[in-house]
Amino acid sequence: CDNRFFYTNEDNLQKKFGAIPNDTQILLTHTPPRDILDKHLGSTALQERLASLPSLKLHCFGHVHMEYGSKFIAPCTFINGAMDEDEQPL
Repeated sequence: CDNRFFYTNEDNLQKKFGAIPNDTQILLTHTPPRDILDKHLGSTALQERLASLPSLKLHCFGHVHMEYGSKFIAPCTFINGAMDEDEQPL
């Protein structure tokens, strides 16, 4: 597969993430979007889908432990909760 971090290719992920309802305000995924708390390992398909969700206020994810933390990119707060033993809970 072309995305070894998410065990399927971006075309398959695009189909999956396309099913996220347009009026979603809170989203929980295992995978991070590309370029947001992801060490450049996130999904471009998820990044593109999030950009088209006008009501999204909070996206929580994990998987990439090296970018644990939170980030606000208006109008959404992103939380990478993938802790290992050095981090404290958010």
